[in-house]
Amino acid sequence: MSNETYHPVRRDYKDALFRMIFMDKNNLLSLYNVLNGTDYKDPDIIEIVTLENAIYMNMKNDIAFVINGTLHMYEHQSTLSPNIPERFLQYVSREYSKMIVRKSTYSTRKIELPEPSFVVLYNGLEDDVANEILHLSDLFPHLQGQPNLDLRVRKVNINLGKNDDLLHGCKPLEDYILYVTKVRTYAKFMELGLAVERAVNESIKEGILTEFLTKCKAEAIEMSIFEYDEERELMLLREEIREIALEEGMEEGLQEGRKEGRKEGLQNAVNLFIQYNLEQGTLQEEIITAIQNVFHLSVETATDMVLSFA
Repeated sequence: MSNETYHPVRRDYKDALFRMIFMDKNNLLSLYNVLNGTDYKDPDIIEIVTLENAIYMNMKNDIAFVINGTLHMYEHQSTLSPNIPERFLQYVSREYSKMIVRKSTYSTRKIELPEPSFVVLYNGLEDDVANEILHLSDLFPHLQGQPNLDLRVRKVNINLGKNDDLLHGCKPLEDYILYVTKVRTYAKFMELGLAVERAVNESIKEGILTEFLTKCKAEAIEMSIFEYDEERELMLLREEIREIALEEGMEEGLQEGRKEGRKEGLQNAVNLFIQYNLEQGTLQEEIITAIQNVFHLSVETATDMVLSFA
């Protein structure tokens, strides 16, 4: 790991442990090499272009960077969602807008844009395939023939036992997964704060993310507790929402093919969730993110539903 300074956690947006680790160019280059079968040595060939000061529609891309004229966008996900391509479409549009801010799209000269590449790294608790390609066109319910617009996302399962060759080829990634696994294991029989502290201390002793965890111990503990809590809450919410859906007749609606009944049940479940969280003082942006993940809604739909309660 390099001697670069790790950025402190931003209080206006919940930063992620994954993002904090891989904003280090040495770690990011190692990840790029293992995903692309390359062997670049100089981290300075990477230009990080992640939008730091713009949180658009409650969406913040984890890492965006340019290398050899190609724009790469990496996301880390602990929940499964079919809407990932749509999120990347929003991200890349914002990146391109930033890149051509001083150019006119009405010019007679061709604007040159870096070719994009999209990767999502999944390490959630739900079992999933090792590798998959997601398409934006999968979200077009009335698609006929070839889509006029599409976007491909490479989804890689980085849980232990799924793509171990990739983990062995990138020590920062393998260390990250080993650390997360420790937290999940200890949290099963210990209070969460104690479980995270134990995982951090053990990892430092065992050479797992040692430099990072030593420099940023307090922040790593804070982020780990938040991320594990969020992960656990989403799982519990899915179970609770399934019960609500049953009570609202969603299951019956599906079986009978009564689409209106299914839609009404889903709407009521979402409304109950939003209302409860607003009463508990949860921030609007956090509620938007939660209902995106739990109900597999687009960011626009989730935002509209939350703002309708304002």
